This record gives sequence, C-alpha cells and structure tokens, in this order.
Amino acid sequence: MKFLHVSCLLLLAASVCGCKIEFTIPQHGQVESASRTYVCNAGDTCVVDVVDAFFDEVFVAKPVAGYSFTAWRTKPNAFCGGRQSPCPLSTTLFFGTPLMQFLESDSTFFLEPVFGKSNTWSQRAGMGIGGVGLASCTIRGKIYATGLGWGIGAFDINLGRTEEYDPVSNVWTPRAELPTPRAWVTASAVGNKCYVIGGGENGGPFSPPALTSVEEYDPRTDNWQSKAPMPQRREAAGSAVLTGKIYEIGGGDAVWWASDPLAPVAIYDPATDTWSEGADMPTPRKGLGVAAVDGLIYAIGGSNHELGIFASGIVEAYDPVADKWSSLASLPADRNFLSAAALKGKLYAMGGLIDSGDLPGANLPASNAVFRYDPKNNQWTRRKGMLVPRYGAAATVLDGQIYVIGGREFAESTAMEVTEEYTP
Repeated sequence: MKFLHVSCLLLLAASVCGCKIEFTIPQHGQVESASRTYVCNAGDTCVVDVVDAFFDEVFVAKPVAGYSFTAWRTKPNAFCGGRQSPCPLSTTLFFGTPLMQFLESDSTFFLEPVFGKSNTWSQRAGMGIGGVGLASCTIRGKIYATGLGWGIGAFDINLGRTEEYDPVSNVWTPRAELPTPRAWVTASAVGNKCYVIGGGENGGPFSPPALTSVEEYDPRTDNWQSKAPMPQRREAAGSAVLTGKIYEIGGGDAVWWASDPLAPVAIYDPATDTWSEGADMPTPRKGLGVAAVDGLIYAIGGSNHELGIFASGIVEAYDPVADKWSSLASLPADRNFLSAAALKGKLYAMGGLIDSGDLPGANLPASNAVFRYDPKNNQWTRRKGMLVPRYGAAATVLDGQIYVIGGREFAESTAMEVTEEYTP
C-alpha cells in the first residue's frame, strides 16, 4: 500500500487531519491527478491523507491501449460513483456541507476506476437459479434481479425469487422474495427503490391473464411494499425512467398466445403513488425493448401480432414533454423478447427470439446479436455479440457497463443463470 501525504493546515478551526482517500487500481490502467502530484499504478492501492483544508485536485483514470475507462466504482463511501468523467475533489468546496463533516471524521473514502476491454463481453457469476421474463434494478452499486424461477417449457418453479449481485465480489445473494410471484415484469429504480410492475403469475401458454400489481423494494430494509396498481393489466411490457417517473409501454394480456399487443403508455409517479396516461404508441407491441436517452424513450422491436412468437424491427421514440411519438430507423433484424439498455448517449438492443415465421410450438432459437443505435444520425451498427444467445433476459447498466442476466437460449429450453458484462 502506498501513502501519499499533503501538509496539515487548519482553517477557521476546522481540521481535516485524518481523512483518507483510498485508491484501488485494477489492471489495465492507472489514476493520476491533473497536477500529477498523485499517481497510482495498475494493481496498486494508494492512500491520500487529506490534511489540507485547501486540497483541490482532479483525478483522471487512464486505461491502457485496447481498454476503456467506463466509470468510477459505485460503492459505500465512494467518491464520484457512476461518474464517467474525471473526478474533482476539493475541500475548499466542502465547508458548511455534510461532506465537510465526513472530512473531519477520520473516515476513509474510496475512489476506484472501472476498466474493461473495449467492445467485449465477459462472463460473470451466475444467479442461484435461472430466470426468463425477469427484470432488474441497479441501486447503490448493486444489481437486483427479480422474477426468477422458470422451469422447462411451460412448467414453472418459482417466479418470486429475488437476488442481489455485487460486481466487486462477483457474488449473487438471495434477498426477500417478490410478494406476488410473477414473470415478464418490468423493474425500474427511482429514489434508491426498485418498482416491479405487471407481469404474469405463470409464464406458460396456459397462464391466467396478466396482472396490474406494483410492488416497491427497499434494499436497505430488504422489504417489499404494495403500491397503487396499474390501470391496465399487462406483461412483457417495457419500461424507462425520466425525471423521477416510470413509463410503462406496450405489453399484452398474455405473452405467447392469442392476446393483442397493447399501445397505451402508463406513467407512474412514485412520489405521489399515482398513475397517469401518455399518448398511445403508434404500433402496439409486446416483448419489446425500452430505454431512454436524452429525454426521449425508445421502443424497440417486439411482437405486433397477437401470437407473441412473431417479431418485428419497429423502432419508435416517445417525447414525454410533447406527448408525441415519432418513427425511426428499424432494427437491422426482427427481434422479440429482446433486451435494451442506454449507455453514454446510445441505445443497445441485445439478443431476442429469432422470428422464423413458424407457428407456435416451434422451439425457435434466440440470437446473441447486439446492435447499437446512435440518435444523432438515426443509424444502427452491429457490435460484438453476447457469449450466449438468449431472449427474455434482464439488462441493466452499472458503472458504465451493461449487464445481461438470465434468459433462455431456445423458446422452450431451460432458463439460464448466466450473467454477462459488456464494455462498450
């Protein structure tokens, strides 16, 4: 462990002596301050003793060739968690703030860069059990996956299983089960809580109608709480968060069989526990991917047929301020039950069920293809494919990387526990 020191000063009787910033540097990069006073190399742990009330530095993460800096690690007592740019730290800005109290507390704080090989997928630890039609939230540096527990074909095991993933330790841990067991849900994080919405009690072809259930999960207490139900039943919908509100888009009353896809947009406000309506999506769909970039919500692919086995490549964008939709460049390949995520101003569409035109009952394969959309030029480009083809997987973003969780490789295969991590 390396120790870096700054001379001790007092200012207005406020001492910051004893506060430490610990840098843990993974392989494939280093961290240095803009002034080059501090340099911490790959594989090292360095400590800065902040004993100067005028401490003012900007820390820059520098990857080696072929690798990318994705973000600063999000974890307890970490500075700049999730930030994808240099981290400014200045005690001169802390006086009169809670952060100044931290600096006076003899505590240790952390600054850790995340590096990854560019345009590369890597396999991470798998969940305790598999899941398809599951969903996930990212809160305080952890990933929460819920709706786990599909069996083979139409036979289900337990659709209420919830697990927490820690990317630092690469470990999944069981958490409190979803009170209303269901799959083909959406999950959205607002205010450090996860909202699990809709879904079906049984994912098989003879399932009862979709649900209106909304349940809120608080990771700090490991407790669930029921909230105001959706105005309309739906499963296999997509969701995105903008300005603290959750937008539920599309879906159907059933996943696979004769159920018309839905067009309505339902908007949930966790602050008031109320629902409102947005303009209908022009092309009703279920099994679509949804993600938000720069104030717009994108609805990607999915099935616009009552039989959910048929896929489309339709892409439409919703502007919540104008309450209007617009059509955009289609996905390069028709996909259903795909996963979508937004990262660094771009959209990623991943996997999904391949539409062969066969009737229901065919054990259709999933795709491992990944497409990236740039809203600035309205174009899709192909990126490196996932290690494992899958549909019905959850996707989430943490510290500048995309995680794809669970899913199935074929329409009627066993649900997977597999977790993959993507660095753009």
